[in-house]
Amino acid sequence: MVSVSVVLARDRLPTAAAWQRAIDELVLPLRLDLDVDTASHEGMWPVTLKGEGTGFEYFIDHDPDPPEGPPDSNTVPDAICVILVSRSALEGRAAVAAAAALAAVSGGQVHDDAKPRVYDRHAALRWARQVVAEDDTVDVAARQTATRRSWTTRIRQVVMDHLDPPSVVADWAEDDLLAIKVSTSQIELNIYVPRSELGEIERVRSTGDRALCIGTMLDAPAWWIINHEEHLLFIVGGHDDETWDVGATLPQATLEAILVEVAAAVARS
Repeated sequence: MVSVSVVLARDRLPTAAAWQRAIDELVLPLRLDLDVDTASHEGMWPVTLKGEGTGFEYFIDHDPDPPEGPPDSNTVPDAICVILVSRSALEGRAAVAAAAALAAVSGGQVHDDAKPRVYDRHAALRWARQVVAEDDTVDVAARQTATRRSWTTRIRQVVMDHLDPPSVVADWAEDDLLAIKVSTSQIELNIYVPRSELGEIERVRSTGDRALCIGTMLDAPAWWIINHEEHLLFIVGGHDDETWDVGATLPQATLEAILVEVAAAVARS
């Protein structure tokens, strides 16, 4: 069970019909049940996605508590939090599409409660278009595992036999933003990590096959994945560790070199 939330001003909650108009204007393949009263409904909301019947649980938190609720909910005046809960991949894609349209029509913020991560309406629409395009028959977790195994199979030998030992340099781009450059004669990665996230890099050692989002690369979230079995470090940049745009596979020892440089940069600051 996963959820996506939209924080919006109370007086910007649309009717189901207005919500559907926003969906149509964004050209998302989602149809809502227009008999639902968005102000009072609780529970399952039937919808169709790409012509296939599905739905999601719909709830409203009328008094979201900022410390426990979605991040930054206190930045929206007189805020409410619309929560869409899904129990399958298909329901999840429908919920993300609905959330993106709700943010567009209300000016709200979309919160991926599983990450957690916050999207403005433009980023939320990009996310929705990505997830709606996914194959309904493939389990997301299985696909992520298969993708990582595929990376390893295709490029392990190239990495270990042909990639020069990486050089790592870390220096402060701003007072609270560390620029980490990882380079060889073949590649160069520039990762920007806020001071508040530097401690997360050490956690990469123990996460196994699970990706950690730390910093940004080419203005996109940077995802770090360690593979102890193959002695590799994956660093990719993009929406998530599956739908990434750019990335590199490095020897596992690169992580230790990064940690050394980070510690030195912190000591200098």
